[in-house]
Amino acid sequence: MIMRLRFHVVVLLALCFLVGCSKDQSVPPADRHADQVIRDTTDWRNPIVSVYADGIEVKGVAGRVSPEKLVDVLKQLPTNAWPYGRVVIVGEVGIRSGNDDILIKKNTVIILKSLKEAGIEVELWPSA
Repeated sequence: MIMRLRFHVVVLLALCFLVGCSKDQSVPPADRHADQVIRDTTDWRNPIVSVYADGIEVKGVAGRVSPEKLVDVLKQLPTNAWPYGRVVIVGEVGIRSGNDDILIKKNTVIILKSLKEAGIEVELWPSA
């Protein structure tokens, strides 16, 4: 019995490796109806992504990450962090100096492309 169970676990792990299992596969597509009633980010229950000149922040996740790492960070979130399905709010930080505009726009372009490729929809919100 134990040998049979071990065999099934090994087969399951091999299949996951071959087809590329990831945490985000269990998150359903965006439910566009559910998020239409949201008027303020305080009511939003999905991830909130803030774009800075020096990186990206995800509300509830410590620290900033590079734009290229955003999707990896989102994939690590638990399924219950996605009640509206695969959709996030993206907002650029409002306080800027020097050449922040250029860097923020560059980071925004990178993450929007990455999110689209990952099948995550985006709600663009103005900065506070």
